Amino acid sequence: FDSKGIFSMKSFCRAVFDGPAHSNFLSAAIWRSKAPPKACFFAWAAALEKVPTEDFLRRRNFHGPSRCVLCRGEEETVDHLLVHCVWVSSLWQLGLSLMGVCWVQPRKVHDVLVTWKRRMKKGLSFGIWKLVPLAIWWSVWKERNRRIFEGQDLSLHDFKHYFLRILYSWSQALDESVNLSFVNFVDNLMQGY
Repeated sequence: FDSKGIFSMKSFCRAVFDGPAHSNFLSAAIWRSKAPPKACFFAWAAALEKVPTEDFLRRRNFHGPSRCVLCRGEEETVDHLLVHCVWVSSLWQLGLSLMGVCWVQPRKVHDVLVTWKRRMKKGLSFGIWKLVPLAIWWSVWKERNRRIFEGQDLSLHDFKHYFLRILYSWSQALDESVNLSFVNFVDNLMQGY
């Protein structure tokens, strides 16, 4: 429960996961974004390596295929799936190039959140910057599950479009006075609004 005695996923996760090993930046990086609560919860679980990827399930005696369903080459771990897979790397490259940023790819999901604290000008681009990792991770998770449970694969082009649509949709919660079309949203990202 929060300080007002109201239950929320945020207060639940703080109670369960916060401790001396997890500083406030992790909580702030995830829960202060305008991403939907289910995406925030997923990002929180990913940062703590509690996402039911193949390696996670195998540690709990579930034995199934262990290859990443996106690249079909590497073992599916949370860090591979959300940071290193060639499919997710294409989203990182797209999202960061749109924002005019170069980066060195971190090793772990947790490290992404640590290194994500980058100075951006206050305004809409700052809010979008905070959404990028969560939108990437949510897009990847949804595509992974679509492939496993529905047997459907998006093309790489459609996968990138799906990510941009999620980022666009979530960005609408940042500033209601900015009502951009999808194309104008992408153009404005590239211009650094």
